[in-house]
Formats: sequence, C-alpha cells, structure tokens
Amino acid sequence: MRKFIFIALLALSASLSAQPLKWSATYNFDHIGTFGRYIGSINGKNYFETDYYSHGIMAVSLNKLSIFATDNQNNKIAQTKEPIKIPSYSLLNLTVLGDYLYAFYSDKEGVRYKRLDPNTLEETADKLLCTSSGKKTFQEIVIQSGDKSKIALIIKSSTENKKEVDNKIVVFDSKLSRLWEQSILTAMDKNKGTILQYQIADNGSTYIYYKVSDKQTKITLITASEKGVSTKTLIDRSEFADIENVDNIESYIVDDSTLFIAYSNHLKLKCMKYNVVTGAVMGNVSFDYTTDKTTNWKIRNISKLDNGNFVVAVSNASVLVESSYSMNMVWMSYYLHDKNFYAVCIDSGASKIVYSRMISKGVVFSITSENVARVIMDKITFERPLFFAKGNDFYAVYNASSNDDDLSEKIVPKAKVSTYFTGSSGKLVTNCVKISAEGKATKTTLTTYKDKKMALSPALSFINDNGNWVLGFSSKKVISFTNLP
Repeated sequence: MRKFIFIALLALSASLSAQPLKWSATYNFDHIGTFGRYIGSINGKNYFETDYYSHGIMAVSLNKLSIFATDNQNNKIAQTKEPIKIPSYSLLNLTVLGDYLYAFYSDKEGVRYKRLDPNTLEETADKLLCTSSGKKTFQEIVIQSGDKSKIALIIKSSTENKKEVDNKIVVFDSKLSRLWEQSILTAMDKNKGTILQYQIADNGSTYIYYKVSDKQTKITLITASEKGVSTKTLIDRSEFADIENVDNIESYIVDDSTLFIAYSNHLKLKCMKYNVVTGAVMGNVSFDYTTDKTTNWKIRNISKLDNGNFVVAVSNASVLVESSYSMNMVWMSYYLHDKNFYAVCIDSGASKIVYSRMISKGVVFSITSENVARVIMDKITFERPLFFAKGNDFYAVYNASSNDDDLSEKIVPKAKVSTYFTGSSGKLVTNCVKISAEGKATKTTLTTYKDKKMALSPALSFINDNGNWVLGFSSKKVISFTNLP
C-alpha cells in the first residue's frame, strides 16, 4: 500500500511540474520604457508602481507616479486615474505602512509624504514628516524594518565646521508617530570614513556599518536606539588583511541581539555571527571566489533556511560604459552584464561552509541613459536574479541564454544574450534553479522569450498573502504575472 501511494505521489508530482504556467491578463501602458516595481500587500491586494522611473526616447521622465493593484489571483483590480505628481529625482521610498500606501519625498522644507487610499489609490494627504535642520542637507534616506512596522528617516547634512556629516536618524511607527531621534557624526571626507549600509530592525534599532579609514582602517557597527548610541569595532586588519578593499557588506537580522553579517572585497567572502549587545563574534567563516579578469563579485541576498543555515547569494553583475560619436555628438551606451552567481550555504553557527555552488549564465541589457542605468542597478534591480529560500531549499530565478550550461560552474566571462529592456532574440529564457540542503542543483526552464515576448523582472516579483511566489514579467509596454509552480 505504501509503495502504491509513493508511486501515485510521484506521478502527481510529475504531472504538476509538467503543467504550463498560468499567466494573468497583460497590463498595457502607454509610456514606452515603463518600469514596474512591487510595493507591498494589504489584505489580499498587491500594489505596484509604474511610470516614475520610466523614460522616453529623448529624455527621462521622473515626475509622475502611477500605481495599480492586483488580487491574489493576479487580476488587476485598481489603477490610479491620474498620475500622482512627485518632483523629479525627489522620491525617497514608496511602501506599505500599516493600512495605507505612502510615497516619501523631499523638498525645500524637508521630507514629506503622500498618503494613498488602498482601495481607490487616490491621494488622501500630503504632509510634512520632518523639517530640514537648516544646515546644508545633501541626502535623505528612508528605510523600513523587515516586518514593515517601522521606518527610519536619515537626514545627512554638513556640520558648521564642514568636516563632519550629521546623520540625523528619526524612527517612526506604522502610524508615522515619532518614536525617537538620534544624531551620529561621521567624517565628511570619504577618504577618512564611508557608510557601507543602514539597516533598521523590527524593534526600531538602527544599525550603521561604518568604514573608518583614518590612521587605522576598521569597520565599526554603530547602533542607535531610544536608549542612545553605541559603537563597536566589527572588523579590523586582524580579521581581514585586505580591509581597505572591503566595500560590500550585508546583514540578516536574526533577532534583537543577533546578526548574521556577510562582507566581501570581490575576491573573498567572509561571514560572521555577531552579538549586538556584547560585541562577541560567535562564528566566523570565509570563502574564496573563482576569479578572472572580469570578476567583480557583490553580495546580493542573504536567505535563512528552516534548518537555521544561511545562504549568501553573490553575483558579478557589472556595468560597462561605451561611447560613440555621430554628428559632433557623443552617445553613451550602458551595458549591464549579469553573468554568474554563487550560492554559499553556511551553517547556523557560521562555523563552516555546508556547500558552495556557482551558476553561470549570460545576459546583457543595453541602456542608452545613465540615469536609467543607475535606477536599474540601484533601485529596480532589473537584471539581477530573484533569490529566496523555501524550507531547506534555496532558489534562484533569472534570465539567461537557452544555450548556456548553467550548472557547469564555469565562469561566463562575457554575457551572451543582448536585450534592450526586454526586447530580445528567441534565445532568452527564464530559468529556475533549486539547490537542495546538501547542495545538489537542478534547473527548470520556466519560459522562453518567444512564448510571451516578455522577460522576468525580479522587481515585480513577490510573495502574496497566501505565501505563494508570484513572478512578474515585462516588456517595453506590457506587464504580466504568473505563480511559481
């Protein structure tokens, strides 16, 4: 009887995996070059923004914001009637907070927000969140906690002596009530100090990873909370001999007192388990990348498996700039190469590497605008793979060439498939690689470009309220969704 049930389950599994993807109705947009990005979900409604990061043939258009919503069956149920006006280059963050959508942006007064109704998507408020300090403000940042219950506003301005940066941190709850405020001074001269990352925990504590380059190079962790500010040395030369070249650090907040931290100098990946309260390193492990002349590895994601292990995804996507001349004019082309990625699994105590697996592929996106290229790399992350964990398995979903042997673990030195956004030859495919808890990799081709004339956009992909991964696909004027089987 058991054998019969096992065989039946295998047959059922095979039939399910063989089913074609079920696509939602396509969503058409008038603006050629529309980008889309997932914002968040409220009570079974999933929200996306378009237009603000779109561009036309001659110029970038960064002043209006359109939003649409879908249900958990991927049907479009709402869309803004008129674009929401946000001043060009001023949008700081667009997110779900509590029961509303908020667009945070900056103007001469300080940082403002527009509150949007989750049902009609119409603007219901435009208010000042925090005034500027009166000093010369040169950057505002809005970050959100993992559980989306809090935001931190960082206002960076110069001090009177112009030798230091005042990092004013203000933390708000889901109703935008101010919880606490702290100021942290860092060096104005980038040669003496560089902030590598800001991060906010669910309890409101804000972490700043700060690289100090004056006299003796080290990386410190500055922790700010309503109780005050503390600074602890995180990494020094005894930990990483080539610490000057460490410019990439990511962190996974395990709980209120524990961080899993990964950092890299493009040649070596190092990870630690760290106690925020005591400053104790509870585990430490390193991994050397395979290198060649084109290697420029960057940490993209940290996922936690159900067994407590961590998987660090590292990709060597990069930007190549080329210029051409015509009629006494200079034309710049920006090529975004997405070539290889590592999945490095590290045990729960950060004491050993469980497995390391490299996937090689090759896609290059050709962009003619520097502004758009920066948006893609820094905010939209269009060319990057989608990384996530489910159970004890790690997944990567990405665009690649149909001719690639992705599981060969050989570095692809040059991208093979060229696209302009999502216009492409029929060789472009979307693959899904699953890596088991033991490190065994299997690949499935989900769709080819010829099927829908669209390619995967990780920025549109998300987990819905039912716990299912929904993949977003787009072309120059069309967006569509499908559930990941």
